[in-house]
Amino acid sequence: MLGHFPEESVMRNCCSDTLYNKLSYDTRDIVRSSRFKEVFPDVKLRGDKQNVHGWSLDAARQVSYFGAGVGGTVIGFGASMLAMT
Repeated sequence: MLGHFPEESVMRNCCSDTLYNKLSYDTRDIVRSSRFKEVFPDVKLRGDKQNVHGWSLDAARQVSYFGAGVGGTVIGFGASMLAMT
């Protein structure tokens, strides 16, 4: 979704912080990959917002990918897409 709509955001909620962190790292690595860059050459990670808890693309209006595990909080953030694990 972020490749087609880089201005939107994804909220990822998981059963644990460990799983959320893994999925965030994995998704961020996909965006950094050469294959992703071939398919979506204009989509780039924002240099100042790349930590695992929330990272952004250059075109983003807010954090592009964020979420939490059980006990974490996402209060106050809206998202275009919600993924639950």
